[in-house]
Amino acid sequence: MRFELFIETPRLILRSWTAADRAIMELLPVDPGINTFCPPGQYAYKGETELQAKLKARLLRYQDSGLGKFIIELKETREFIGLCGVEPFALRDETIYELAYRLRMPYWSKGYGTEASSAMLDYVFNQLDLTEVHAFAVRENKASINIIQKLGFVFREELLHSGIPHQLFRLERAAWLKRKVQD
Repeated sequence: MRFELFIETPRLILRSWTAADRAIMELLPVDPGINTFCPPGQYAYKGETELQAKLKARLLRYQDSGLGKFIIELKETREFIGLCGVEPFALRDETIYELAYRLRMPYWSKGYGTEASSAMLDYVFNQLDLTEVHAFAVRENKASINIIQKLGFVFREELLHSGIPHQLFRLERAAWLKRKVQD
């Protein structure tokens, strides 16, 4: 059994889900910031049974692989501000590992996406030894594309996700580690 994931950055805590995070599960489908650039209904659930199943799936994903979209909290107040993590994603005939982050709207444009994503990349490259991670965003989401590029991801291709054009980027572990040594 894995211990709870608990990553601290200067301003944030990234942590794994617990059974006590039901209120966060209830918030995900209705928060406008978290849902702005994701496929419609991504966080939706029908009734208590489905909510509990989705929460259990988040707990098991971390226990099974060390991966998932983890809870981001402000370090100072422990307020929930969003999600960030890496998960497998089926892309045509291959499985890639996708970095994704979602922030509640009051926390946009404060550097939290970059800070959380950087910590998550350190975790998956150093602790889980992933060899590469991908990220994608719709062209209109300039803020996310800026974060992706700032982290060192390189454009790979255009793709359709949920029928919507996205830009797909890739970051190799060796490039990330080299970049961290230079910082």
